[in-house]
Amino acid sequence: MQTHFTLSLSTLLLYFLIIFTFFSSSTTATLPSNNHNEPQDLIHSSCIHSMYPRLCLRTLSNYVGPTNTTLYVAQAALKVSLAHAARASKYLKTLSAAAPDSSGQSPTKKRQRVALKDCVEQMADSVDELRKSLEELYHLRPETFRWQMSNTQTWVSAAITDGDTCLDGFVSNGGDNDGKVKREVKRRVTDVAMVTSNALYMINRLGQGDARKGKHRPGGGSGWNN
Repeated sequence: MQTHFTLSLSTLLLYFLIIFTFFSSSTTATLPSNNHNEPQDLIHSSCIHSMYPRLCLRTLSNYVGPTNTTLYVAQAALKVSLAHAARASKYLKTLSAAAPDSSGQSPTKKRQRVALKDCVEQMADSVDELRKSLEELYHLRPETFRWQMSNTQTWVSAAITDGDTCLDGFVSNGGDNDGKVKREVKRRVTDVAMVTSNALYMINRLGQGDARKGKHRPGGGSGWNN
């Protein structure tokens, strides 16, 4: 009788041990999944108050790279903006190169050609300003943080202004025969302005946050990039 009781108790303990191990393994297995969702949660909380939330969520959710800190999110948004600006700049250069010579053209056509040339230059400036801004975010230092953030905000704002100037000059000088080209130029440049406005929001958010306290790198390390 005593042997039977001891055997039953041992079996019961083994049974509970198996159950405990199973649930411990299940809990551990879910941890990577929860950590994996953290970047998406940060993207959502960052985008929700941006100028164009849906566009922000769509572009950053598909971004391949680290987005688990506010610094990384700002860098990602700026990379997206730079990529869109570079594509628009390339399109405008191709469009300008294919435009016929202005000799013998009507005054309206000549103005269109000049406006397109100006637009090419302005979008090239935008690309340069966004590239400098991204480089600045990659080399932030605690002792120069405010100055670097001011530079970045100024350059990104200038990139938006360049796009506005491009549209003002090119669209206002277009004729009815160029409606399709005008619409495509407007679509591409407006797209750049929208993603760049979102990037500027992320940069402003970073500047108002805890970047100077070094809280933007996982594991509690410094948020500054070498």
